Amino acid sequence: MNDWAVAHSLSVASNLIPPGSLRLAAGKGHTRRVPPQNGTLDRASLLACMDGDHDLLRQVVELFLEDAPKKVSLIRQAIVNHDSRGLERAAHTLKGSLGTFRAELAIEAAQKLETMGRSGDLSTAREACQTLERRLERLLPILTTAVLH
Repeated sequence: MNDWAVAHSLSVASNLIPPGSLRLAAGKGHTRRVPPQNGTLDRASLLACMDGDHDLLRQVVELFLEDAPKKVSLIRQAIVNHDSRGLERAAHTLKGSLGTFRAELAIEAAQKLETMGRSGDLSTAREACQTLERRLERLLPILTTAVLH
């Protein structure tokens, strides 16, 4: 799937999910808090926003899990090449994808990189990228466990 199709699919999905409505279900009657995020992800809420379509939810998560590492790689390349426009673009796209899951801390990290790219000041971009990567390292297994298993 090309970048446009991935971004479009994730964008459509993010528009279906009301802000602040996600919690990650850990089992019947239980909700597991997601440490790296502000709030939690709720598989049932995600599923409801996809009209109960398990396959669509799985596809959206699979697309994100496939695409996020590529965007991080583009962010790294842009930082190494001092490509502020490339950094802004890649961080913006990743930020939008993260919005699908309301992953606030990771969104914040991507936003910081996007702003750096827009301003052209990449002096602390490496550290900001490391922060983003740490936050994604926490999020990706949560999504995998919550939706794909």
